[in-house]
Amino acid sequence: MMERTYIEDEKGDIVPMSYVHAFVVEKTDKATLQPIIKQFVAEGSTVITDELNAYNGLSMLGYRHAMVNHGAEEYANGDIFTNSIEGFWSHFRRMITGCYHDVSDEHLQGYIDEAVYRWNTRKMDESERFAHMFDMSIGMIVRWSEVKLCQAA
Repeated sequence: MMERTYIEDEKGDIVPMSYVHAFVVEKTDKATLQPIIKQFVAEGSTVITDELNAYNGLSMLGYRHAMVNHGAEEYANGDIFTNSIEGFWSHFRRMITGCYHDVSDEHLQGYIDEAVYRWNTRKMDESERFAHMFDMSIGMIVRWSEVKLCQAA
């Protein structure tokens, strides 16, 4: 899942930003995906998806559902697109192929967690990212909302 938002950059300009939350699921069916969406996405939010049938019925759960139909070669309709989340998964696949070559199911979530961390901290320079990672490793729990505030400052 990807949240699209806006942050203030170091120059004071308002710029688009996205944050990812990702984890391994057993299936990509409605019974699996929709409870996850309900758990992590605020009711009333706009959920943008592709045409996968598992997303049918999101409007009945209290979401605005917008869709692009890749099967009909539709990839964007104004600000309705899934290119950003597809970009994240492209980065993830390149990370696996280029760095690790292969992963086991047992450790897949760990690799996903690394890719999510890299994505969500991509606006930090390397020293900021190192300090943040170090703080987290010694037990300083930092929520992503706090990371967003650090990045916007």
